[in-house]
Amino acid sequence: MNIEIYNEGNSLKIVCDGAVSYIAKQRILELSVIDGSIIKLDTGEGQLNNLFFAHAEVTVPASESVEELRDALNSMLNSGGMQGFATEENQRLELERLANMQKAIEELNNRVNTINNKTMYQPIVEDNTTANTVYKGFSNPGANQSEAVWAILKISNQKGLVSYKWADGDMHFDNIWNERTKLNYI
Repeated sequence: MNIEIYNEGNSLKIVCDGAVSYIAKQRILELSVIDGSIIKLDTGEGQLNNLFFAHAEVTVPASESVEELRDALNSMLNSGGMQGFATEENQRLELERLANMQKAIEELNNRVNTINNKTMYQPIVEDNTTANTVYKGFSNPGANQSEAVWAILKISNQKGLVSYKWADGDMHFDNIWNERTKLNYI
């Protein structure tokens, strides 16, 4: 039998006569030498689920003694690249991601708060003084007409073609009602 054992980051790749299997490093609870020539990888799942390798059958990693093989396997188990473990670097990255999510949530919350109570169901003011044009203003009830807290809709009738255009091309509450005739409608 020919056995090769490779370090694959968070697992060990075990090739036994060409058949490949992987075992997660976190499953291995103990690495020991038994009977002076056999490596035992204890998974903590009972004797029948442990892994045993005769030193003479392991060709990779190459070793002169079973103790040298044990030490080589121990190095593999303790080596870096074990993705998913709670390393300081992984914790720092997760905390950074959480901070970025918190910023995004706060930004969304601020946007929602600026829209709060500004319903688009009915305008609170309407201007019908211009021929073939109606301006509808949406804002909070009691909003000051000289403050930039308005979403303004311009409805025009050009020879039977009715168009609906918003100030600045959007429904944002950032226009001044008193300047409705001077705004750009898209």
